[in-house]
Amino acid sequence: MSAPIVGFNKPYHNLTILDFQDRFPNEKSCGEYLLKMRWPDGCSCPKKCASKMDRKHSRTGDLFQCRTCKAHISTTTGTIFHKSRIPLRKWFWAIFLMATSKKGVSMLYLQRQLGIKSYRAAWLMGQKIRHAMLERDALYTLNGMVQADEIFIGGKQARADLKASGTNKTPFLIGVEEKTGKAAPGSSPLRNLRQSMTSRSSQLLARK
Repeated sequence: MSAPIVGFNKPYHNLTILDFQDRFPNEKSCGEYLLKMRWPDGCSCPKKCASKMDRKHSRTGDLFQCRTCKAHISTTTGTIFHKSRIPLRKWFWAIFLMATSKKGVSMLYLQRQLGIKSYRAAWLMGQKIRHAMLERDALYTLNGMVQADEIFIGGKQARADLKASGTNKTPFLIGVEEKTGKAAPGSSPLRNLRQSMTSRSSQLLARK
């Protein structure tokens, strides 16, 4: 049995670049990881046949074929990697860099570091990764006691314009869930957050 790979059991945000490189040294390791993440108990027929799937190797990744209905499915089907000509390992590196960078990563930086031929390809990668991150974040909800505050983000605005028409900045509501179970000063149940907001920010949010 081979020795465990350093950093494999660490949360992704605690991985160093060397940990990540050791975990995914080649295209095969990325494909095996994706396969185990998608089908921990083995690949099953997309048409729900109670039949085994034959595994075949292709240029775009592992391909599985049902022995009964001959239906095909690949490890990348239904993912952001599907039909991409960019190697899976470069996708993994892009996700790691974007997920662990505190200040964000430019697509030009990704293009240069990952050796992607065109900026457009790197930009499309970034868009798909960001969309997947948004879908993941939508699965999480705040419960119980939540501390909330509002912030307005935008460019500078003259005082005359501010007095005449109010702020033209975009309002954001930030909420943090209390883990201690004790109500902290300024905290409020989630259902009362909207009532605690200023009337101006409530109106702007209603228009979005």
